Amino acid sequence: DTEFGGDGILREDIALPDEAKPVSTIAAVVSGSVYETGGRTVTRTLKRVLWPAKALVGVRPLFDDADGADANGTARFEVTRVDADGKPQPAKGLKVTLVRELRDYHWNYTDNHWDYDFTRRFENKDTRTLDVGSVNAKIDFPVEWGEYRLDVFDPASGLTTRYPFRAGWSWNEENRGLDARPDKVKLALDKTGYRAGDTLKVTLTPPHAGKGVLLVESDKLLYVQDIDVKPGSSFEIPVTEAWERHDVYVTALVFRGGSAPSKITPARAVGVAYVPMDRKARRVAVGLSAPKQMRPEQPLPVTVSVPELAGKAAHVTISAVDVGILNITRFPVPDANAQFFAQRRLGTDAYDIYGRVIESFEGASGKLKFGGDMALEALPQAKRPTARVQTVDLFSGSVKLDAKGNARVQLPVPDFNGTLRVSALVYSDTRYGNRDMETIVRAPILAEASMPRVMAPGDRSTVTLDVQNFTGKPGEFNVRVEGIGPLAIGEASRSVKLGVDAKQTLSFPLSATEGYSVAKVRVRVDGNGFKADRSYELPVRAGWPQVLRAQTRVLDPLAPITLDSGFADGLMAGSVTARMVVSALPPIPFASALQGALEYPYGCAEQTTSKGYAALLLDDATARTLGTKGLEAAKRRERMEGAFGRLASMQIASGHFSMWGDDGHVNPGLTPYIAEFLLDAKDAGFAVPDTVLQKALNRLSEDLLSGGNEFYGQDRRDNLKFANQAWSGYVLARVNRAPLGTLRALYDNQRDKALTGLSLVHLGIALSLQGDTKRGDAAIKAGFAKDSSERPPYFGDYGSAIRDDALMMALLHERGLSKPEYDTRAVALGRALDARRATGWLWLSTQEQVALARLGKALMAGQGKQVSGSLTVGDQVQQIAPARVFGRSFDSAALARGVQFAPQGEAPMYASLEVAGIPRSAPEPDTRNLSVERSWYTTDGKPWTPRPLKEGEALIVRVSITANTSMPDALLTDLLPAGLEIENFNLGDAKQWADVVVDGIGISERSSAADVKHEEFRDDRYVAALALSSGSKAQVYYLVRAVTPGTYTVPPSLVEDMYRPELRGVGRSTPATMTVVQP
Repeated sequence: DTEFGGDGILREDIALPDEAKPVSTIAAVVSGSVYETGGRTVTRTLKRVLWPAKALVGVRPLFDDADGADANGTARFEVTRVDADGKPQPAKGLKVTLVRELRDYHWNYTDNHWDYDFTRRFENKDTRTLDVGSVNAKIDFPVEWGEYRLDVFDPASGLTTRYPFRAGWSWNEENRGLDARPDKVKLALDKTGYRAGDTLKVTLTPPHAGKGVLLVESDKLLYVQDIDVKPGSSFEIPVTEAWERHDVYVTALVFRGGSAPSKITPARAVGVAYVPMDRKARRVAVGLSAPKQMRPEQPLPVTVSVPELAGKAAHVTISAVDVGILNITRFPVPDANAQFFAQRRLGTDAYDIYGRVIESFEGASGKLKFGGDMALEALPQAKRPTARVQTVDLFSGSVKLDAKGNARVQLPVPDFNGTLRVSALVYSDTRYGNRDMETIVRAPILAEASMPRVMAPGDRSTVTLDVQNFTGKPGEFNVRVEGIGPLAIGEASRSVKLGVDAKQTLSFPLSATEGYSVAKVRVRVDGNGFKADRSYELPVRAGWPQVLRAQTRVLDPLAPITLDSGFADGLMAGSVTARMVVSALPPIPFASALQGALEYPYGCAEQTTSKGYAALLLDDATARTLGTKGLEAAKRRERMEGAFGRLASMQIASGHFSMWGDDGHVNPGLTPYIAEFLLDAKDAGFAVPDTVLQKALNRLSEDLLSGGNEFYGQDRRDNLKFANQAWSGYVLARVNRAPLGTLRALYDNQRDKALTGLSLVHLGIALSLQGDTKRGDAAIKAGFAKDSSERPPYFGDYGSAIRDDALMMALLHERGLSKPEYDTRAVALGRALDARRATGWLWLSTQEQVALARLGKALMAGQGKQVSGSLTVGDQVQQIAPARVFGRSFDSAALARGVQFAPQGEAPMYASLEVAGIPRSAPEPDTRNLSVERSWYTTDGKPWTPRPLKEGEALIVRVSITANTSMPDALLTDLLPAGLEIENFNLGDAKQWADVVVDGIGISERSSAADVKHEEFRDDRYVAALALSSGSKAQVYYLVRAVTPGTYTVPPSLVEDMYRPELRGVGRSTPATMTVVQP
């Protein structure tokens, strides 16, 4: 470790170890990390080439390196000898050898599939002696088709320069306009840009002479000419107004005649080249003026001048964004010219009739020796306080230029210290321009605090505070740091003397007390007549999830219900939320299910849809009916629009949806659920993106008509296929697009494939909506005749008995098809919930939560019986007016005072009591369903022995998971000790660890150690969605770095099935705490 000099520059010589002394040019990679005073790092790498001698021989091919030399021609080269500065160093007697590479191919059978490989043999074809002086020497050799190498031996240094090359075409060669491969015409244009009225000259290099056709195409034919072509032929084409677009291509087709006696099939060769349009005249010069430096909480004046657009209709948008954000995202300066005038794909498709193209050589019929090698194909619901992070992203919107082509804008800069990139994007109907500059925002007193991103009760850490004096004169400054919430600050008041522009770093002991909230660290500095007052949010959360305790009671006769502090024994007071619900309906947690779905922390396609459904259901009327807290109209609309936008980004070209939005895993079984949500949102008056909805509906329609998705790789694929078709039919029937004949065929011929009552109810409603009420009623009746408790625990539909029962009843109420006998299913639903309560694990999957919320909304709307009474909290009594349901939430303080509700109304009634909170102690390891173990390794791949970590020190974390049953939808949540922060292995600056091997697994090959569908690197945790096979071990890896000095609780690793949350595993916290110290 070292420090920068006063000029902010570090200069250091690095000695090369003897074992790394090169015998050829090698790349040396120097990695350096710059630490901010708070301990966080910025890591960059520098790559330099080291020479093994003072002078080296260089070889330059006089042909295109990518295309290679001409086959059966001459390969020409230039040879030079230079030093590291590029100055010529003459030499005599260089030995130049042309070496031919000969390959012997063979097949191997490994890992259950065939693959080919080859061995190399080398043959010296020619050797010559060459002298080089101050100018390059030239040499050439005749070559045939194949792989070659040119060796040049320098007797002065004893080193050999080798240049491998190819002669003739190769199957993976690009279209570069030189020597052609047998099925490709190479085209070379004479200019880099064209305009209407120009003449385009194209040179063709076909593999054979012959007649052909020269075409100019976009999404239609623009030009056609019959040609007689040989290698090097050139043709001229007039450029017209119709070419003024960015999907114009020149296509050449050259034909070779066939010969029946010789069994030579007619052949064709094709070449395509993009025709760029010259758009230089469409770009305008933009002048941009803004202060180079300013103070925060003031308007930023920006002036834009575009003289070329004076007197014309034009507009500008101006943005000012924190450079720190832009450096992370690598977001470029907005450029309309680059966007609008970029190359677009050719709108014409071409197809071969292979029977007329493939050569008809003699040969024996092939015999199949082997098959193909293609294989068939509630998360932890503990919520945590989330800190708000300040981001500066200012945007002016569209501003019209005045008659002189100028515009003036003021952007309100908040309390912010840093650099803003100010960028202007100018546009008119035909011309565009952009410009950017930077503005430094600096307060008179700069007070920047650094601390952990999160803390757990009992953690001890440090607040590192940089105080810098920009007031223009030296002075004494009073500093006070205050903890608000469950935080304590030691030595909170200080006084420092600072010269002009001087900086001093102060450290304050920081500890987290018992609590569960977003705490604040407030920093106040005053001196020289200026003040700085800043607050930083710091979540305090436990290192393990919350627990839920629930009771249900039948009130017959009616009797008072009591909640007291005994319900919250062993829970952190600040984390406790208690809820009491009383109604005439069975004790089903409608309201808590709705809130649980709304607050779900992760977001695959299914979870995004479920969270959107929760926001859709939670209108004011539903909130009042269920006795829960509603969403403000603006917040509800924001959540809905967020769900629409995320689903749009997840939709792939086929109309289905990628599970995690990265074009990765796609489950077509989700598409009906997503489409149903979009239809419900549209019916509720939300602006649903019609393109997304129609693509999904078209996909469902095509799949239904074509026989459905096959769900290869699923254990019960026929059953899953039927369920998917039934749900698709229901969604399409809502918009009158479900073919009645197809629905009837499903019912008549395949209803025995229904494993669940829900699929029959979906099909029955679809039949009824499309007019066949007889079959529809029969299907619904058959669905309710099935016992949901007998459904398989998992067969790929994200469902459960609870989800199915709730959704079956909800759907019939929503479609006006409900009957009293069907609503008795609520009794079975209540029993299933009671059974889950009895296990001590009442978490629900998002599918279950949404289904219960939909059912609650439907049942409450038709509920006639009301409940009233008196609510007593401590010594305060409140009369409760009659309503369909009484529901109220309480904190730990209310429980300590005592809560009692005395209901009035018609018996029987049902009471549901729930208390959620964070235990004071970590949960015991749980290996009943799966085992999860975390191990720590140093960056050289060796096991880490627990000891204090130095600031900036990195560790590799391995989490090993073994499940007792298959879990295709498992999710690992690995919370970090507060003083550590995660780094993404996939980022360029973390690739310095890519060659590390941990227990036989290379970090660069870690994807083979687990079937990871998606992973996230969050502030305080690593999250991975993965598929687990029964009995097999999955291993995931991530990188952490020690950042903030202190002693921190190590949370246990947690793995759960996202749709069967009762399947879970809790690891052991080893070590129990970790300590980070200053270097």
